[in-house]
Amino acid sequence: MKNVFTGVLILNLIVEFGAAFALISASLGGVGVEDPMSATVWSRSYGFGALAIGSAVIWIWPHRDNYAVVSTVLGMLMVFHIGVTISFGVVGGQLAVGGLHAVLSVLMVTMYVLRGKWCEKPAG
Repeated sequence: MKNVFTGVLILNLIVEFGAAFALISASLGGVGVEDPMSATVWSRSYGFGALAIGSAVIWIWPHRDNYAVVSTVLGMLMVFHIGVTISFGVVGGQLAVGGLHAVLSVLMVTMYVLRGKWCEKPAG
């Protein structure tokens, strides 16, 4: 089960680093940067947010069997992916991206429910 969890984190890394690269590089043209509400500024900001979310696997790596750490990281990833799924559902369009976040949401919730199978629960 720990290997499945690691695979889910690596999938999250690949998806979010890909999104970060696409969003940040697409906004490097500088168009609309003078307007703080422009799509360019929002795209770049989300790109760096995706970079942070994708990096979860790097920070958790030595602690993948620590119940408290796994619970915290999975909680953060659940909220992120569920929120993005809802956002794409409300706005509409980009079905593939919304679907990918929906799949990641289900994976994160599943890993959260099953985390006791590879993590030692704290005493008490």
